[in-house]
Amino acid sequence: MGFLSPVQKFRQVTIILSGVRKIGLEPRDHFFRQEFKRVLFTRQIEYGSSSVTIKEGHELITSGPYAMARHPIYTGILTGFLGTVIALSQMRGLIAFVLIFLVLWLKLRREEQWMRSQFGETYAAYAHKTASLVPYLF
Repeated sequence: MGFLSPVQKFRQVTIILSGVRKIGLEPRDHFFRQEFKRVLFTRQIEYGSSSVTIKEGHELITSGPYAMARHPIYTGILTGFLGTVIALSQMRGLIAFVLIFLVLWLKLRREEQWMRSQFGETYAAYAHKTASLVPYLF
């Protein structure tokens, strides 16, 4: 199996997490644990990268979902994980959510710093009027 696009990665994780109870599995089951580890922790379908790069002719997008949140992909990922935590009602899920949030928050801060260095005052104005993760709030 080759590398998957970010959309394919997100779909695979979403299917695994949301379908656990539908097919009669519990998070403590061996199959669930193995599949979850395979999806989240293998290089084959690793989420994003730790580096931030710009392509030639790259421009700042402030329309579409970016008009409501500067990081809508992170918002979607966190919303999906939060829904799973609520559905499963387990403390370890909440702990995992907090850890995922912290990792994404650190990555978000690094990306924002980099965007400010690339787009200057344009990005600063955009950041001032647009929420980071939760539209109209945060």
